[in-house]
Amino acid sequence: MPITKGNMFKQLLKKEWDMVKAETYFVLAAALTVNLAVAVFNIEQVAPLYAFVLMAPFLVPLYSAVQLFRREWSEGSIYLLLSLPINGGPIFLTKLLAILLEFIVQVAGSFGITFLFVYLFQVADKVDPRWALNFVFSERGYLIIQATVISWLILLGGMALLASALFLSQSLGRLVSKYRGLVTFISFLALLWLAGKTTIVSTANYVFNFADFSSFSPPKWPVASTSFFILMETLITAAYITATAYIYNTKLEL
Repeated sequence: MPITKGNMFKQLLKKEWDMVKAETYFVLAAALTVNLAVAVFNIEQVAPLYAFVLMAPFLVPLYSAVQLFRREWSEGSIYLLLSLPINGGPIFLTKLLAILLEFIVQVAGSFGITFLFVYLFQVADKVDPRWALNFVFSERGYLIIQATVISWLILLGGMALLASALFLSQSLGRLVSKYRGLVTFISFLALLWLAGKTTIVSTANYVFNFADFSSFSPPKWPVASTSFFILMETLITAAYITATAYIYNTKLEL
């Protein structure tokens, strides 16, 4: 039975996800353990513990991105899996998707577990659930939910950009034989600077030169500007992944 591109992509994605599942389970287990400890032992100084729980989902995926890249060269896993060469595009796209899936699961799980424990053990006896329901369906609640969704999309785009910058900087580091770590580090900082400057400047130009403020009500023009910001994050991420795949195909192929 011939291997189709769709099946190949699914196999690659499954392989990458299998490599980051351990980190995901660790973060979720840590969140559950910390919240259980706070509830059972009635710990009052919870800020450091919650900081650890809520920061881990933003840091662990970056560690996973570095590890996925290194395993690609150290193990040659793609060729062992498929027994034939494959273009670098699907390789790094599936790595990026695995990192984003890991990020989503870890953030949703860690924050969900924490909010559930806080509500059950600290808030449930003080807040009427009907008040929360009415607030969600109010105009103010709608605006807060809208801002939360936009912020989440910006964070997701930022994580994709960071992961793609890690992939590309490590690829650039592989092009040299000496000072590989230094070249990788400098390349990563340069890529972040370029992405940040391009995104911020482009969004500012859009807001002040192209957006028609007279046609935007106050809740709408921030949505338009942040949507453009997310678009720029996506385009830069795509450019970094494309450059990484090009280096992989032409310079660093196993």
